[in-house]
Amino acid sequence: MKVTLKNGGLEVMPSKSPVLAAILSLILPGLGQFYVNDIGKGIMFIILDLIGWGLNSSVVGLVVGIPLLLVIGIWSIVAAYNAAKLTVG
Repeated sequence: MKVTLKNGGLEVMPSKSPVLAAILSLILPGLGQFYVNDIGKGIMFIILDLIGWGLNSSVVGLVVGIPLLLVIGIWSIVAAYNAAKLTVG
């Protein structure tokens, strides 16, 4: 649990598991961000993931789509892990 000062009062943030956040993002990029309440980034990762899957529908798209999916997946896992790590006190 992390306690911070906000607007003249204390704000208590419950601890989030970095490992669980990473596993959730491994299942679906963006899911770990939702777990750590980073909704904007979660939506961004889901949209980028959908774009990557959409590019895989053509042969030329496979050249771009698969590497894009790998980058998005790894980026999402690392970002979720680091965001959850900030909540641990």
